[in-house]
Amino acid sequence: MPPLKFKEGNISINSFIILLKHFEKKIYRIDKYYDKFSFINLFRSIYYPGISHFISYERLTQLIIPPITIFPFPDEKKIPTSGNPIKDLAFQRLLPSSNRRNYGTWVDKKIVNSIPKKLREKADENGKNDNPSPYLIKGSEKIDLGHLILCLDALLNPRTSSPYLNFDVPNIFPSSWVADIGIAAYWHIQYDVGIGTLKSANGVEGSILNRINRGSRNFFNMSAPISDLLGNADGYGLHKVLLLNNNINKLSELFEEYYLNKKQQHNVSKRWRIFCKYNKLKFEYDFGSGKIKWKEKKQTEKLWIHYINNFVNLYAIESFSDKTFYTLTDAQPKMKNYNENGNKITIYYRKFLKYIETELESEFRKEIN
Repeated sequence: MPPLKFKEGNISINSFIILLKHFEKKIYRIDKYYDKFSFINLFRSIYYPGISHFISYERLTQLIIPPITIFPFPDEKKIPTSGNPIKDLAFQRLLPSSNRRNYGTWVDKKIVNSIPKKLREKADENGKNDNPSPYLIKGSEKIDLGHLILCLDALLNPRTSSPYLNFDVPNIFPSSWVADIGIAAYWHIQYDVGIGTLKSANGVEGSILNRINRGSRNFFNMSAPISDLLGNADGYGLHKVLLLNNNINKLSELFEEYYLNKKQQHNVSKRWRIFCKYNKLKFEYDFGSGKIKWKEKKQTEKLWIHYINNFVNLYAIESFSDKTFYTLTDAQPKMKNYNENGNKITIYYRKFLKYIETELESEFRKEIN
């Protein structure tokens, strides 16, 4: 396929790395003690902020986040947020150990002014340039930068808190592919039972659900577009490279190693092999037929259906858009088996697995040739 055109919200890997280095240089001037982990958190906060030290009036008026509101609730302070208090709270509780630096407003303003304009653009996911982040373009691939950096931050900061712990949902699940698959299943279930639109849907999501045609393909593509799945997978790949290379001190260096260094053992050419290793998806590759054969397929599917169902139970609580989220305690919630509704979770899990299978076979073929 020919390379994609670079319209607003699209940026090539090489151009992105140049801009990222420019941004890093300015940040390290502001604070020489900023380390790679702090910077990853900061960079993630541009696209998925949460209620954190980084939120400020100055920043919110200039970035891709909607106008601020202040929403009080029991165990967090009254802090300016992104305009979606539940969403901000969700990310704050999802990654409670991720915020590594603490700054005043004056530093926030400097940081805001340091962010290259191109990195603030929104990709065109639904025809409205509504994606939180731009897409990274690699040949004919579109890679969701926000999904990538959120996944990486979650892997680096695995501790989470209520309500995620209540539902046995590790923070990597809402930060990666489990959420994409689970949300697709939930939307389809809601449609089948006659609701037609998700209870919490508004804005772009509501508009899509109001006009969607019934069928698993549509729901899957809306919730788990290829750009999101590639971003998820590359989050694992970057994490793998970072763990194995102590000499990488900056995020830009990490991107260079993973995407541009062909001598790097765990580079993007092994994207789905790395992903499968992390997610305990065992397989064998037959070099004769060029086909993938999954190992322990039934046991693995049963485990992931359980995990995805846990996430769907959490997501179903008004999808973080109702005050119910604020009132959750440490009590064990009553879990519902959402897979009873037409085996939707199984359907979407298998659809995703088939996609991975195709991508793995392609990886091996390219390597052999």
